[in-house]
Amino acid sequence: MGNSDYKDAIKAKLHETYGYGENLKEVEDKSDEDKVSGKYKRLQKLLSNDIFNHAAIERKAFGNSDSTTRSLFRKKLNRYKDDSGGTYTFDEEEISKIFSVIQSIGTDIVQSVNREDKE
Repeated sequence: MGNSDYKDAIKAKLHETYGYGENLKEVEDKSDEDKVSGKYKRLQKLLSNDIFNHAAIERKAFGNSDSTTRSLFRKKLNRYKDDSGGTYTFDEEEISKIFSVIQSIGTDIVQSVNREDKE
């Protein structure tokens, strides 16, 4: 199997698995907006689970949890439209903070389970 055969096989597998076009460059050149969009979808999916308390996550990530900021958090999470036709969205930094909080929650749970197993 020649070098170009390997490239063709990889392209075909990427196309089959991820639905990318025939041009491998499409895989490499995802825009920043597409990357944020993917993170946003993962964030929405994670927080759609009732196990997470949105107010607690919002408080840990941003240090404030009054009713106005909780409402804004919900609007951004669900991408509601504002009065002027724009969309409420988290920016990249806010998404990173929220993922960091979720990750720390996961770490706390694992540590707690490990302590219980040792007892």
